[in-house]
Amino acid sequence: MPLTSEEAKALLDSNRSNQHGAFPDNSDSSVLMGRLEGKRYLSENGCWEWIGARNPKGYGMVSIDGCMYVVHRIMAELCLGLDPSDKNAHVRHSCDNPSCFNPEHLLIGTNDDNVQDRFDRHKWGKIAKLNPEQIEQIKVEYTRGRSRREIAREYGVNQSTVSRVLSGQRWSRLNSRKKVV
Repeated sequence: MPLTSEEAKALLDSNRSNQHGAFPDNSDSSVLMGRLEGKRYLSENGCWEWIGARNPKGYGMVSIDGCMYVVHRIMAELCLGLDPSDKNAHVRHSCDNPSCFNPEHLLIGTNDDNVQDRFDRHKWGKIAKLNPEQIEQIKVEYTRGRSRREIAREYGVNQSTVSRVLSGQRWSRLNSRKKVV
């Protein structure tokens, strides 16, 4: 049975981890919660920021029985009922803070949910050469008779990128209008 966020906080507040990391049984949720508490910083916005090891993307990492795990997934297993064998489940951050592991800031979803979160928060700039305004402009320019090659040169992308935009294979979340081609 998953822990409520209040139970998780109570466990974190009541248990202390061994600073050397030696624990008798990491499968015991109260022991594991105690370990996590030792690496928690409470920020003003309510995030439980992980102050231990992090991966290159900023997600907290913890070693359990010799294997490294992402902290927010462990918290989602303990508090939100995440099935650890479900590799398709994504744990999303409502706070947009990768180091946060506050269960009240975590949501379980799909890859599509995660991509939509990124899009909704305008994080697409890190993963795309084109922004939503440019996508709409490409569609307009194409309907006015400009070639895909001309459009691609103007925006500094491959002609195949323009084709995918026009066919709806890319930026389909912007398809408030129908496909151009």
